[in-house]
Amino acid sequence: KGLIDDYKKNPDKASVLISDLKAEAKSYDGKDEDMFGSDADGMITLKKDGKFLFYDKYVLQVNPVYLSLYTNYKDTDLYVDGKKVGTSTKQDFEKTYGPFVPGFHDLEAKFKNDYVSLNQKSNNVLLDGSETKQSEDLSLDGEELYVDLPVEDGASKVELYINDKDTGVDLLDGDAFGPIVTDGSITYSVKADLPFGTITTDPAPIDSSEVSVDFMTADLKQSIMDTVVKTADEWVQAYTSGDMSKITTGNENYIQFVKDHVESNKESDYAFKGEYLSTVFDLDSFDLFESDGVWEVNVDVNEKYKSADYYIDEEPSLEENDNYQTYTLVYDEDKKTWLVDSTYTNYGFYSDDDNTKEVKVEKPKMYTSAWAKSDK
Repeated sequence: KGLIDDYKKNPDKASVLISDLKAEAKSYDGKDEDMFGSDADGMITLKKDGKFLFYDKYVLQVNPVYLSLYTNYKDTDLYVDGKKVGTSTKQDFEKTYGPFVPGFHDLEAKFKNDYVSLNQKSNNVLLDGSETKQSEDLSLDGEELYVDLPVEDGASKVELYINDKDTGVDLLDGDAFGPIVTDGSITYSVKADLPFGTITTDPAPIDSSEVSVDFMTADLKQSIMDTVVKTADEWVQAYTSGDMSKITTGNENYIQFVKDHVESNKESDYAFKGEYLSTVFDLDSFDLFESDGVWEVNVDVNEKYKSADYYIDEEPSLEENDNYQTYTLVYDEDKKTWLVDSTYTNYGFYSDDDNTKEVKVEKPKMYTSAWAKSDK
């Protein structure tokens, strides 16, 4: 049909073909058939094919064309003239099919999954027979979802879920998934196997081709807050007693930091008296990230004390103080816990103050530097 359609649309080609075939037929009389070329468009030639009874037998030989079909998504069905010829087995798939008779043919690619249905048609594609293989592009016009992860090599697996269904995609193998729609009608979430546990994020609508994943779940945030509150209570005990064994929530770096301050205070006859009242957390400030395989969390807080810093030959004057700090915690894989690594002074919250949470001490306890208690 495709061949006949070509000649119907191009009657001049048909006339040339008939003329060439007649010339070839006449040329067979006593001459070598290999001396004669094909018709003008190279699609059909006359070939002698033995005898039938007393008569010479001839055939019209149609030179076949092979189709190299390309499509961009895995699991795409490929069709030629309505007949399925294959299915793509990977992204950026290309394979040769055939043979096909020269002429006009209809090509189509179809893709369908739980989230999107796509197709690409190329009707009346002419296989002109001038070459034995012809390439055609059946790329589908789908959108790609690019997922930005806060991880380089600090996770063993990050599974992508669409509408709460496992896609079977590990995002560590690549950050793109598709095809998909990005109109907000479907949701995504990830399940990540991390050193500090398996994290499953809350479903979020896909309203853009690029999304960012935050592994700071509500449970992890609460765990960090508990550690910071406990650290503040342990700090005031260690800071006034000089006993670093009071600190169970800090790593060696943090313990050395506190110890250095205590030694400096002793040498300067400087003391501290006070009670830890509460910690106000800036809930927008939690920042979880991984660098060179080490996981860290930063969070801004305001620690409130009723306290005084003073020289030991003076009387302390207690008053309520705000202590704005940024905590940095690291995950210790050996101890399987988050530990405070450092703190530094910041200058207040930069986010909406309404998005805060205050954790108060039920029964604050007053502590005084041990080296300031002797009579003078």
